[in-house]
Amino acid sequence: MLESYKLTEINNCKIFIAPCPRGGGLLEDDIRELSDLNISLLISLLTFTESAQLELSAEADVCRSYSVDFINFPIMDKGICGFDNFVEFIELIYHKTQEMNSILIHCQHGVGRSGMIALGLMVKSGKDLEESIKLVSKNRGYTIPQSISQRKLLSAYYKSLL
Repeated sequence: MLESYKLTEINNCKIFIAPCPRGGGLLEDDIRELSDLNISLLISLLTFTESAQLELSAEADVCRSYSVDFINFPIMDKGICGFDNFVEFIELIYHKTQEMNSILIHCQHGVGRSGMIALGLMVKSGKDLEESIKLVSKNRGYTIPQSISQRKLLSAYYKSLL
């Protein structure tokens, strides 16, 4: 069973973060479960190397077979994707919250990268960054964002929205 953490709702779309699905022969079970939970979109932040190592290379195909939309937006562990790429991706996902009922974001452990993207969506929707960080860290049980570079990116993004 895939452990997921509901963080917020944006435009009536539930936002979850989670560790990655189990790979190999268990991948289909986890994607079927997400489909049964009415997850509309699964976002993977894994790099291609991580996906291969974790036996998740078929994730997009398995999602498609269960009518779950899939986006891969690779970010290095504890890393960032650059300000312009981050803004563009947050804009894309924010627009998807207007047409979907639930989005699950995952990286390997469902902490740093997933939390960073979820926090970006939260501040895009008008939420305060510091309050959002407290909420996400409490719900996930880890300090999020994980790295100084992630924190700086989120702070710069938040300031750009003010």
